[in-house]
Amino acid sequence: MRSAEIIGLFDLVSIDTEVFIYEEPLQTALKLLAASDARYAFLTSTAGVGVIQSIRQLCLGHGYGVNGIALNGRDALRWCSSGAQQNDPVSIALLAALHEEGKGVHINLIKAREMYKRSALLDNPHAQYKLSQMYASGRGGAQDDALAKEFLARAAQQGHTAAKALMQTEP
Repeated sequence: MRSAEIIGLFDLVSIDTEVFIYEEPLQTALKLLAASDARYAFLTSTAGVGVIQSIRQLCLGHGYGVNGIALNGRDALRWCSSGAQQNDPVSIALLAALHEEGKGVHINLIKAREMYKRSALLDNPHAQYKLSQMYASGRGGAQDDALAKEFLARAAQQGHTAAKALMQTEP
């Protein structure tokens, strides 16, 4: 595409419109797009009946725009909440991140910390690490160095890279 074509495209679409640009010939591009649509339909169908892997993919995809899934804070919140209702530690941690970052909801550090703690107690190392950081800094509640160290150690024991690195640098 040339600059004029990109400008023309910009004038045709609204904000948050998903645009696919393929280098392949049109027929190949249409096949790829159809496969993407079919994959999304499959994910929504299986997530709708409670398949946790699909729920996680939709939560992560809508929250962070990965796996060819369009960013959509409300859908991210819906799918993450669905996974959290099933007590899935990954979905709970993703839901915490949405509250921490204000994706699909207003920023709520207290709620984020609560959700990270819930996930951390289900042995999610990423949530343990994030919770340790919140306790250390006092984000979302009172600062608590003892709990910060406890959850950092738990994350490091499970192999969380950043937690292990911090444990090595602490006196």
